[in-house]
Amino acid sequence: MANRYVYSGAAGAGTGTDWANAYLTLAAACTASTAGDNLWVANDHAETQASAMTITIPSSSAAPTSIVCVNRAGSVPPVSADYATTATVTTTGNFGMTISVTIGGQYIYGIAFSAGTGATSALLTVSSGSQQVETVFEQCKLAKKGTNAANPAINLGAPTNIGHRIRLIGTTMEFGATGDSVAAR
Repeated sequence: MANRYVYSGAAGAGTGTDWANAYLTLAAACTASTAGDNLWVANDHAETQASAMTITIPSSSAAPTSIVCVNRAGSVPPVSADYATTATVTTTGNFGMTISVTIGGQYIYGIAFSAGTGATSALLTVSSGSQQVETVFEQCKLAKKGTNAANPAINLGAPTNIGHRIRLIGTTMEFGATGDSVAAR
């Protein structure tokens, strides 16, 4: 179990070993991680991508992965007193976002995930394979910002998911159009 750091303003080597050398994107950090790692996301992380985004979170039943927004000026490694709720991960234009989870469990704290901007119907999807998965979003925001209606605009799971449990604790949802909806499967 490794501690990995994510900060969009880092200027170092991009190895994720500390704040100075943090990964610039959450997707890059997840790609380099293994099941059971702790990904610490800076409170001032502001990631924006003008293309479709897929974040694949590694995990296993025995080694859940955590992704937590924390104050960069706090303890190293961070402790619960450092938790924050201000990191953002956003796609712009007509581009959607998929948070893909594998077998096991994931815990995500304090991050706002926003898909699409402007007159779009880009979707935000949380999905898994056909394995037993539990994903917890605590104090997060799940948003579909585009102004064109989408039904559903936020997908929590898919019809083929077996045993995917998504828990939303103090997590809000935001929609860009009055015709938007959420599908929990």
